[in-house]
Amino acid sequence: MRHPDSTGVLPITDNSLPDSLRPDDLSARAEIVCGKLIAAIDRGYARMLASHPIEDYIAALDEAPAYSRYRTVPPSAANICDSIRKQWGYGGLEHYHRLSVAYLAAKFSGRVAFQAMPVRVRQCCIQALQRILGIAENGRPGYFDHANDLFAKDLAVCRGKLIPCGAELVDWQAGLPRRVLLGHGLPQFIHGARYIGLKLHGFKPLYESHWDRRLITDFNADGYRRFYLNVAELLRTSPEVKGYMACGWWFDPALSAISPDLDFIGKIPLENGAILLATSTEESAVQDAIRMSRQRTELYKAGKYQPVNYVMLWSRADLLAWHQTAG
Repeated sequence: MRHPDSTGVLPITDNSLPDSLRPDDLSARAEIVCGKLIAAIDRGYARMLASHPIEDYIAALDEAPAYSRYRTVPPSAANICDSIRKQWGYGGLEHYHRLSVAYLAAKFSGRVAFQAMPVRVRQCCIQALQRILGIAENGRPGYFDHANDLFAKDLAVCRGKLIPCGAELVDWQAGLPRRVLLGHGLPQFIHGARYIGLKLHGFKPLYESHWDRRLITDFNADGYRRFYLNVAELLRTSPEVKGYMACGWWFDPALSAISPDLDFIGKIPLENGAILLATSTEESAVQDAIRMSRQRTELYKAGKYQPVNYVMLWSRADLLAWHQTAG
């Protein structure tokens, strides 16, 4: 993420933020939480931190390849986890992961191009990190595991891999798999290839959003309008990023007749140049689609509705053109 030039967002100072959302306040709290967790580890898991310094684990996590998924755990980081689990058990590893997110929160503004972020995105980041610090202190046992997607998202936010932008989290270094163009007929291949070639100008880098169910209060039309505004403002700080992508069953055009109350999710992009491409549907997407609605469940059981994942692509030019009129 680059610093904005004269055409980008306005310069930001810490005075742009309320006291409770300033980086210094976050860092101070994170340092306190780190101190408590280190003391607890030293009492209950002797020599764990001496054998596996937290800095080494963070460096191992940072070895994840460019454009990898937010849940990717590099082999060197997995090896550290295995070693801790074997010697100090799952409880020791959970405490280690609590300290990991607190340590990353304390270092966040130095690891991420924080000053280059738009004010509203900075606010979203600090709010998310404050929430994560609360979990680090008081989270339930079993939460701090790479297999738990909620923890994986928290860890990715603390590492700066996922950027909180309101209604969703944004992976700032994602790419469109080429296989999306294949397997759904010649018309989609031509439509997608033309858009990628003429509008996106390539498969990567793209911003990619990920929904977190804990952001449910912003799951409405106003929340998504603010989200797309934040994505546009963030995009202006990164001239190399070609656009935005999202994937999910709720972009399925068939839902306009079945569940029109979900139209707000893709309404703004699709009315302003975005396109949809059908892709493979995982069983988890099917279950998510039907468990949230009795009507969809009944239609699915009757063979009248089959959830399908769609990728939505929105080019940089079209997204910023919308932002110019909407912001």
